[in-house]
Amino acid sequence: MSEYKIRKTPTETVTEESLDRARALADEYAVFGAVVTDALGRLVYAPYGEVGSTILYNGKIVCDYIRDNAFVYGHAPINPAFNHDAKIVSCDRLVDWILFKSGIFDQPVRHGKCCSGPPLTNWCISHGFQKIETVEELEPGDVVFVRPSEHGHPLHVFIHAGKSAEAGKYYRYDAGSNIRIRSTQPSCEEINDFMYGYRAPAVYPAFDPKPSFTYNGIPFSWLKCETRADDESITYTLPDGLELTVKYEFLPKYGIVKWTNYWSNPTDHESGLIADLCDCDITVPMRADAPRNRRNRQSTWEPKTFILHTTNGAHARDDDHLDISVRMWAGEHREEACQGGRSGLHRAPFFDAVDGDGQNGILLAIGWTGQWNAKFDRGENDFRIRAGVQDTHLCMKPGEKFRTASTTVMVYTDGQENAHNRWRRYIREELAPFKKSNFERGEQSPFSAIFWGGVPSEALKRRWNAIWDAGLPFDYCWIDAGWYEPLRYMTTNEQMANWPNIGSWKVSPFYHPEGYKDVVKELHDHDCKFLVWFEPERTRRDVADWTGYLYLNSPDENNVLINLADDKVCDDVIEKIFGMVEELDLGCYRQDCNIIPLEYWRNTDKRESPEGKRGGATEIHYINNLWRFWDTMLERRPGLLIDNCAGGGHRLDIEMMSRSVPLWRSDFQCLWDCCPEANQNQNASAAWWYPYSGIGFGPTLGDTYLFRSAWTNGMTVRTWEHVDPEWEVGAMGEDLEWARHHFAEYNELRHFFSEDYYRLVPISTENTTWSASQYHKPDDGTGIILAFRRAMSPSTEIHVRLGGLEAGQTYEFTNRDTGEVFTISGDELVANGMTLRLETPRASLLYSYRTV
Repeated sequence: MSEYKIRKTPTETVTEESLDRARALADEYAVFGAVVTDALGRLVYAPYGEVGSTILYNGKIVCDYIRDNAFVYGHAPINPAFNHDAKIVSCDRLVDWILFKSGIFDQPVRHGKCCSGPPLTNWCISHGFQKIETVEELEPGDVVFVRPSEHGHPLHVFIHAGKSAEAGKYYRYDAGSNIRIRSTQPSCEEINDFMYGYRAPAVYPAFDPKPSFTYNGIPFSWLKCETRADDESITYTLPDGLELTVKYEFLPKYGIVKWTNYWSNPTDHESGLIADLCDCDITVPMRADAPRNRRNRQSTWEPKTFILHTTNGAHARDDDHLDISVRMWAGEHREEACQGGRSGLHRAPFFDAVDGDGQNGILLAIGWTGQWNAKFDRGENDFRIRAGVQDTHLCMKPGEKFRTASTTVMVYTDGQENAHNRWRRYIREELAPFKKSNFERGEQSPFSAIFWGGVPSEALKRRWNAIWDAGLPFDYCWIDAGWYEPLRYMTTNEQMANWPNIGSWKVSPFYHPEGYKDVVKELHDHDCKFLVWFEPERTRRDVADWTGYLYLNSPDENNVLINLADDKVCDDVIEKIFGMVEELDLGCYRQDCNIIPLEYWRNTDKRESPEGKRGGATEIHYINNLWRFWDTMLERRPGLLIDNCAGGGHRLDIEMMSRSVPLWRSDFQCLWDCCPEANQNQNASAAWWYPYSGIGFGPTLGDTYLFRSAWTNGMTVRTWEHVDPEWEVGAMGEDLEWARHHFAEYNELRHFFSEDYYRLVPISTENTTWSASQYHKPDDGTGIILAFRRAMSPSTEIHVRLGGLEAGQTYEFTNRDTGEVFTISGDELVANGMTLRLETPRASLLYSYRTV
């Protein structure tokens, strides 16, 4: 017998076995946002549609809250959706609050969208709301504007909640007076002085989270499976007893759905053959393009058509992380994959598919740190996505358990800029190591000075004292490779040649007689933390055999991969590395991986099962244990930050982003003073997906254009990196006064790089253009504009349209180089944009701004 849950009100849920009775009950309580869900927690029936019912549900919650907490009518100093300590609310702030709780796009802003002016009207228009011209056309959940002012702007706004049985009267959620605030809502009134309404578009995914695969050659959808479910998962038991559990999570605030597939063989026999695995197999509606013909195939006359945006991985090149736009016509197929078993090598597993108007699309992140692949098929009116662990072809052993790739999807209807900023907020607020629940790690990526591991402790302490004397505001001391036994080299060239002699993970007493303890004490005395490089997945066979290995061709090979696929070996690695983390009292653990693991995994599968019944097994268990390794470290040491290096950005995926931050996003920055324009492009592209990441800078000081080109949320300065005497602080006459000023400026402003991001000009690989970006904090209306006129650009100025600003505000801008301060109204900025000017080429422009 099926069972249905009816959410009658925000405080009451009941159960019915009959769908007809459940629907009737939901209709009776529809004005409160009542809906019906099935036993799996999936929406079955919403009297006013999913969006309309959600808005009414949150309208009831907010209105009851302001009544029960004795709010009063007035102009709140801060939008109560952010902070309602003042207990002041008004009609438009109530609407802001309800839309925000309903997950409708990017509401609210700090001061709220005022109904007069008309910021709230303009916001509805810019976010794709449908305009309603008459009262008769209104539907529950619509935003209603009434009472025109002498200037034609609405003076009042409320949430429509449907018709009353009493002729001429309608339900509403409204906070336009103290009487309404104190009443039990929704109220029932006439609608007088109607101007117009606006209806929110659907922002919820039009698909069910699901995988696909074949089982002994039979498609999963054909199998007769037993199912059991709860509010967070559904478990399929296949005919021979194999179990697949799909765990899912809906986050309507961001428009995100995430699911992960867990596999278990609880039987006493080998399972059937799992093949053609797609952890994600979904089809979403997508607007049809104009017919393809000779004229619109010409590059100069192309219409706006469907585009798939893929993301370059890291290759230690100047195009690392760049966005790649691919046009897909109906009937076309495209495949993408990473390389070598590292999720961020060649392609990163982040995709954005958008239709021709640039408004409607879908963001996709594949959560697999090994060898993923993705297949895309463009239909006439839809788009199919299949993605997951590549080349899985295995039978599960009795008792075997593992999970495969997660999938995170955001369907959007309000344009790419809004979608990617909502994505950045999701990462920042829900996943990143710096989310509020992880306050022990701080609020942003480290600002570090880097030193090679062979710089002796005495020299290290000497250099740090000179750094502190110069007033340089680093918060981390970064120790890279070369600090361990058996190294004994005292020139840069020797240290650089011999650092790969890894595996002992014992501090070399030759360089560090006190095992870094004296260094750590001095750092902590100056509120500075310690970061140290490790590479535990690769080792040498001539190191003491403290764990198990995977080899390519011969068990006697010296360069081998640690066998993390073995649970006992993983336990050994955890104990070994965590012991060093504790011994060194690390604030940040840096894990590198300079080995290509895919062939090790696949060769091991072939040796274990020559008949091909374990394809992908080693990789799956390896990646599961890699995550377990990091999760255990974070659980044991909650304040620990993990730097995900992996050869410089080779393991960038959403699973790693939830556990770590890439502080060295690309080995392109291993080049001293690498191309600043390439850094500008990398930062602008990476900002679409990664609100937290780091980059290397230096060693040259004194070049502001070069330095600002490297600005992102974290930075590592290389000026005093190596052991030779010319790397001592001040030895090369570096401009420490310039460093003090500009490092302090960066340190003051770098928190903006995790806030909302706007590309002000298209990304270009040409040196004849400008690069310009805006980082905006919607909580308080502050932000920065960072622009570069490149060396061969003939243009002294560019005109840009800023994002996130409010028409009803006034903004004060400060030129951080000249000290010039000026104000511009939000109305002018929204209507006309802003001109940026630089008189000389190869120069930067930095504005900070705030509301006044």
